[in-house]
Amino acid sequence: MTATFKAIETKYHGDRFRSRKEARFAVMFRALGLAYEYEREGFDLNGSGRYLPDFFLPRPGLWVEVKGTYPTTDEWEKATALALNDKAHPVVLTWENFSDETALNNAFFWWDEDGAFHSQQGWRWLAKPELGWHAARYARFEHGESGGNGDGWLAGYDELPY
Repeated sequence: MTATFKAIETKYHGDRFRSRKEARFAVMFRALGLAYEYEREGFDLNGSGRYLPDFFLPRPGLWVEVKGTYPTTDEWEKATALALNDKAHPVVLTWENFSDETALNNAFFWWDEDGAFHSQQGWRWLAKPELGWHAARYARFEHGESGGNGDGWLAGYDELPY
């Protein structure tokens, strides 16, 4: 018999996240100076079912879905359906662990207006992603801690790309 583990609901900066992984992404976005909206809007994707992306980043205008493992076929189909339907706001799927220093080199993907798939290599919207990764990796939520506020990681960095 295989045990199924449930993610730990986590509070951070006024939001209640379904998992610590989602909360860590919120820490990362905040550390990078990116405003986010958690579970902003759900979608009926007709034949693909319903979909509630984890985050919306108003600037640069992206939906972000956080996964603990590589996305399933169903998850890819839903993300693709939303990306192709809402071309102004491509979907980014993430599934790497913050304990892996290469997480931000491989974790971000999106579709362009023609439906072509791209990786983060060459995509420049994440300013100094290692700073966000560092903040997310070291945010603590155990024993009543709230992950910190995510401020200060960009001190002295004034060249945000948006």
